[in-house]
Amino acid sequence: MSAETQKLESSPGTPPFIATAPALEVLAQLGRGLGTRKPIVVLSGEPGTGKSTLAQEAVRRMASRVTARTLAATDARPDTFLATTLARFGGSPRSEASAMALTERLMDALANATVAG
Repeated sequence: MSAETQKLESSPGTPPFIATAPALEVLAQLGRGLGTRKPIVVLSGEPGTGKSTLAQEAVRRMASRVTARTLAATDARPDTFLATTLARFGGSPRSEASAMALTERLMDALANATVAG
């Protein structure tokens, strides 16, 4: 393994995190960006590119500073994204709610989740 990469231990059933220079830079940027606030970070990309592994490593490294939820690609459809994300953060979406109403409820749920940890 080169000096630019390092394989780190992972949990059973979790792919190992390979600490490449680009991956470490992303983690450093996330760490610097957190500061005293809890921003929302969305990872997207093609299947198999390491998004989940990178996210798991970021949460492992910054556990006390983040509130994390997982949203499967199948849940990220335009017609269900807001309601599904709201539910993941403890909100209760109403099927008849407009996108604006869901967005407002999601913002409240996110604020409560970051306060509660």
